Amino acid sequence: MTGRACYLSRTDRGGRVVEARLVGYRTDESWSDGEHTAPEAATLAAAWVAQRLSQSDAADTLRLLCVDVDGAACSWITAPSAEPSVVAAAVQGAEGPLSFASRSEASIQALALPAPRTRRRLTLGRKPAPVPLPVGERLAVLNLPDAAARLFIDELDERGVGVDSVLSLWHAIALAWDPGGPAADGSQGPRTDRVVATAPTAAALVLIDRHGRLCWVWSRGGELLTAGSMRMVVEGADSEHSVRIDAQAIARLTTDWLSWSAQLGVAPTRILMIAPPPADEAGASLGPAAIGEALARAWPGAAADLVLHDDPIGATLSRLTDLRAPARTDPRGALVALTHRPSRAHRALLHAAALGLAAAAIALAALSWQTFRSAATTRANTDALDVAMRKDIDAVIPGAQVSPHPEQELEAELDKLRTAHSAPSNLKPAEPILEELDNVSLVLSGIPGVEAEEYNILDSAISIRLSVPDTRTAEDVLQGLREINSHCQWKGQFPAGTGAGGARLVYLLTGAWTHGGQP
Repeated sequence: MTGRACYLSRTDRGGRVVEARLVGYRTDESWSDGEHTAPEAATLAAAWVAQRLSQSDAADTLRLLCVDVDGAACSWITAPSAEPSVVAAAVQGAEGPLSFASRSEASIQALALPAPRTRRRLTLGRKPAPVPLPVGERLAVLNLPDAAARLFIDELDERGVGVDSVLSLWHAIALAWDPGGPAADGSQGPRTDRVVATAPTAAALVLIDRHGRLCWVWSRGGELLTAGSMRMVVEGADSEHSVRIDAQAIARLTTDWLSWSAQLGVAPTRILMIAPPPADEAGASLGPAAIGEALARAWPGAAADLVLHDDPIGATLSRLTDLRAPARTDPRGALVALTHRPSRAHRALLHAAALGLAAAAIALAALSWQTFRSAATTRANTDALDVAMRKDIDAVIPGAQVSPHPEQELEAELDKLRTAHSAPSNLKPAEPILEELDNVSLVLSGIPGVEAEEYNILDSAISIRLSVPDTRTAEDVLQGLREINSHCQWKGQFPAGTGAGGARLVYLLTGAWTHGGQP
């Protein structure tokens, strides 16, 4: 991991920051305060960290923030799943070590990955299979008061410094000292390619700082399984004090381990203790060899190792500076809520989204107002058309508005109008009979010796029976009718037997009516 790691020490059960320690490559600086209130201390610590980071290449990023476990608790609960909301609800009603932390603002998370959500498949024509109720399981739950840490992170954010990952001291111990973790083999992340035969076993890690706090964790492959802490006896003067590690302390420690082993079904096979060297091995504190023997006797079958270091916390942070940042969403590797705490970028995004929603609301209001105006104009036009239509109806059918059946009366009046304005398709135009008779009289009067004996007027033709002195006169009559502006197409013929026994001849004229020059 490149960049700096910051260790945050607190007091008053995690309510006030008293020390901020900044560790990097070949750098180790610290700031301490014991006089100011919690908000003031968080502000001063953040200002100091931002000022120190501004002098390095990574001025705007704190890659890792490690929070101490003052006031924190780790205990087991029975819950149907490891979902954060389910775990938080179960912790609220828990008794014992979690009861105090659950009443304060804290990071609450189960040390297990939440179960993946599955989709229910719909079946057509079949009854869906019943979903079994979740069965409660034992979960290790970490509850760490984080009000001071949140103040510190917010103050860093105000100064333009972001935090990549936040973890507790318990997470840091598991990640830095687990013999099967990434720090042991120099890899840059958790192992993901192990097979069953080489899967890491659980390890118990114990870290004792110079202030007399013992922190222990169980981990597997650098992932936190469970954890705890206890106070140790500090001996000596303030400048040369030492932590007393005796058989009673190891007995208390292994008693906690027995209860956790019964709850989780896990037992560590390796024990690693990181502690400062005792000031006087002849005193009440056990020596390094005696500590190893005591651990081996108290936890049979486990290999015990002891690492002596003047500054166990500093050594832990130094080992973390060479590793990649832990997983941000895995509660076994980080404090998820603090890691994903909203920053200025998130707030800016929320503000932009709020402004966008406000603009959309204004646009929608303007569109609604315009639609309302259009609707009002449409209603006014509709009312005007309705008034005009009623006037027209009254003009056609007076009293139609008060009639019990206005639709029927309007339909009847419409039928009358249609009948009055439609021409029958079977009627033919009248023939010009009188005009044609005038034409016939004019032709007959101009030829002497012609007498009209009979007229037959039909729809399709006119038939005239004539008496003529000779055939030439008959031809003159037919020629005259054809030359005059006649409305008929005339033909003539002599009936059979014409001229036998008589001086005059009978001549029949037939004229077929023509329309537009066609018969």
